[in-house]
Amino acid sequence: HFRAPANLSARSRDRVRAAAAIAGHLWHWVSQRVRVPKSDIASLAGADPEVAAESLRIEWQLGAAAAPNMIHLAEAKGIRVFSLPPDCEYIDAFSVWLDDEPFIFLDMAKSAERRRWDVAHEIGHLVMHRQSLSNTNNRQREHEANHFASSFLLPRSSVLANMPRDPALNALVAGKQTWGVSVAALAYRMHELGLLSEWQYRSHFIQMSRLGYRRFEPDPIAPEMSSLWNQVFKLLANSGVSVASVSNDLALHPIDVRELAFLPSPARDSSSLG
Repeated sequence: HFRAPANLSARSRDRVRAAAAIAGHLWHWVSQRVRVPKSDIASLAGADPEVAAESLRIEWQLGAAAAPNMIHLAEAKGIRVFSLPPDCEYIDAFSVWLDDEPFIFLDMAKSAERRRWDVAHEIGHLVMHRQSLSNTNNRQREHEANHFASSFLLPRSSVLANMPRDPALNALVAGKQTWGVSVAALAYRMHELGLLSEWQYRSHFIQMSRLGYRRFEPDPIAPEMSSLWNQVFKLLANSGVSVASVSNDLALHPIDVRELAFLPSPARDSSSLG
C-alpha cells in the first residue's frame, strides 16, 4: 500500500520495490541471529475505521491516552519499520506484507508529526486491508486508512474532553502537543467530531496556509526514531559483527543498510557501529 503520484515513473516504482526487497533480506538475516518481537497484528478487515482504531487501542492497552512513540509502538508489536532511502522520498510512506511479516517504510525527511500520522496510517492498512487489494479501489483504502489514523491518534473521548468547541487557531497549536499530531490533523479530527463548524474549519485552513503551517509545523515535537534497530546492531557489535560484515554477507552497500535501519553514517557519527 503506497501513496504515490499518478505520474510516478516505472523506474521510481522499481526503486521502491527494490528497497522493500532489500529490507526483506536484511530482516531475514537479522531475525536468524537476534531475537526480535513476534508480529502481533490483528486482522480487522471489513471493520469501520473508527471501530478498528478503538479495537486496536483496547487490544494494545492504550485506553484513551495519547499514543506513545509510534515507531517504538509498532516495533514492539512486531511490525518491521524501515527508513526509506533519500531517493525514494517521492513515494511517501508505504506498507507491505512480506512472507506473513508486516513492514512499514517511512520518509524520514518529513516532520515528526507527519511521521506519527504515517505510522498510524500504515498500521490501518496492515490491519484492515491485507486481503483487499483486489476488491476495493485505492482511493477508498486511503480514505479508510486516514480515518483510522485520525481515530487512533486522536481518540474521540480524549478530544471531546480536552478541546473546546470552535477554538481559535492558537488553541489548536497548543492542543496538538497533547497528542503529538499536526495542527491540520487536529483540525480535521475536531471537524469530524463536530467541534469545528464547517466555516471555522475552512477559515483555519486558510489561516494555516497563510502562516506557512502546511509546510512548516509550528511548535514541532521531538522526532521519533527506531529503538529496535539500534538495539539489534549493538547486540551484533557485541558479538563482533559490524554493519560492514552484515552488508558483505548480504552483498549490499553499507550505506543501504544504514539508511534502511535508521543508522547514522560514519561521516556524521564517528562513534557509529562499524
